[in-house]
Amino acid sequence: RCNRLIVKKVWVKNMPCAGMMFFNVKDVIVSNNKVSDTMRDGISTWCNSENVTYSNNLIWDVRDDCYGINSEVTGHSGTVSKQISITGGQLSHANDSHYGAGVRVAGAWDVKVRDVVISNTQGHGILVEGAFLTGNASKRVTISGCVVSAAGFNASVGGHGIAVANAVDCNIVSNVIQGYQLNGINISNLGKHVNITGNTVLGGVNNNGAGVNIDGENNLISKNTILLTKSYGIKVNGPSNTITGNDLNECSTATPGNAYILVSAGKSYNNIASNKIRRITSSYGTYGIRIAKGSGVGNSINANQLKGFEAGNGVSSGSSMDNPTSKNLDVP
Repeated sequence: RCNRLIVKKVWVKNMPCAGMMFFNVKDVIVSNNKVSDTMRDGISTWCNSENVTYSNNLIWDVRDDCYGINSEVTGHSGTVSKQISITGGQLSHANDSHYGAGVRVAGAWDVKVRDVVISNTQGHGILVEGAFLTGNASKRVTISGCVVSAAGFNASVGGHGIAVANAVDCNIVSNVIQGYQLNGINISNLGKHVNITGNTVLGGVNNNGAGVNIDGENNLISKNTILLTKSYGIKVNGPSNTITGNDLNECSTATPGNAYILVSAGKSYNNIASNKIRRITSSYGTYGIRIAKGSGVGNSINANQLKGFEAGNGVSSGSSMDNPTSKNLDVP
């Protein structure tokens, strides 16, 4: 193992492979570098690497991910990379052949991505997923203070501003996401214990999905600001999630029959409370909060403030006996 390495103020470009690759390293600092025009990742971390700090690097025009934080490679199954930090810097134009993300975390533990500016990616702006060989989940990943724009030009392989798949105990906090192709924040593959708090998600002409889409359970969606999404503001496709204190404005701009907050059919025991939902343009969405008809029970809708919806459409809870509502303020 290589220990105690510093790489600083280097410009790597026109590489037929990754710009920089760190394999089985510990106590490494990589700061204030430039990486461009590579055929694979800009900077790649692999296999049993630990305590690696990346700060203020500029990475652009790469053919895969700008940063790839990985735990496994062929012949090294089960090796976990952990305690990896990415702070500051700018990432752009993760392009072409491998549909790269700005940052991809695959099976790593204790990863922090903070204050990074990401734009113009073919894949997701930031992707957290399981390890390539075993599928072991990423754990304890925090994404905070990042600005993600124009993410996911190729929606068939990417498209989300921030995507979490096969990961647990993650935090997505205080980020700004705009100009994505599919969903602003997307939790899939039955994601659990993801905290989505204090983010601003702005849709616009290029997005086709929800501000926040949740396919999982026991997740917290709190105090986010979501506006001008073409489809739903928040879509819930799992049980036992908490959606509270969010501010949703002018969502469902291209789908008049949709809801600002939707709980899909058959999903139960979600708590939707103390959200502010406003419709100013009458053609944007039909429902403020909607529980889709189906077998879902125990969804609680309490103390939400809704404005601008036609009578009866502020809260549509299917069977109110199965999905109780109380103390919601619905102002036409």
